[in-house]
Amino acid sequence: TDDPMALALFQIEGVTSVFMTADFVTLTKAPDADWGVIAPAAQAILEETFGA
Repeated sequence: TDDPMALALFQIEGVTSVFMTADFVTLTKAPDADWGVIAPAAQAILEETFGA
């Protein structure tokens, strides 16, 4: 993908897939990855993209 937000989300350690539509984003994580690490990083990217 060439979408900057998707590329940023893929940079989060443990994220294995990103699915986006006009009104939602779904992330899939590796089995050993921790949502406690992924969620805040993803939230920061979304807030940077769309505003807080």
